[in-house]
Amino acid sequence: MRKRIFIVGILFVILIVLHNFYSISTIKEKVGQPPTESVAESKSEEKGEDIELGDVMTKLQRHANKLWFSGKAANWPLAAFYVHELDETFEELTIHEVFYEGVNISLLTKQMGLKPLKSVEDAVKRKDGAAFRSSYKNLVSSCNTCHQSSNHPFVVIKTPTVPAFDNQEYEVQLD
Repeated sequence: MRKRIFIVGILFVILIVLHNFYSISTIKEKVGQPPTESVAESKSEEKGEDIELGDVMTKLQRHANKLWFSGKAANWPLAAFYVHELDETFEELTIHEVFYEGVNISLLTKQMGLKPLKSVEDAVKRKDGAAFRSSYKNLVSSCNTCHQSSNHPFVVIKTPTVPAFDNQEYEVQLD
């Protein structure tokens, strides 16, 4: 009986050693490898974390969708809110100096995102529906140009036809 316990104990120790060896080997293999397709490199030491670029782009798309329906309904306070949210998200990309598959996403964001967004913001401030529609379409076009420049021409954005969330009222007007 003691011999069996001893053998089981030895086998258990061997399993732990093998597990630890495998874990350390796996970690060493991952160190220095380029990021996976879903994680962008971030050169920022401010937060010391990688940016999940797909999540940030989805956030931009969600805010842009809500912006469109807010502006379309002439709900200018709500549209201004979503302009602000887009601006904050663009800023997140620029602050972290994001590179993805060798492409400087932060620079592209500065060049292709901020200026068209400023035009949308100006139209919202003026409460100008025609200027809003025109500047929004320009913003969408800039998104697609950026996707082409970053080797993602298969990501094509369009002016939405249906709200992403049907549980938000866009036509609410506050006095």
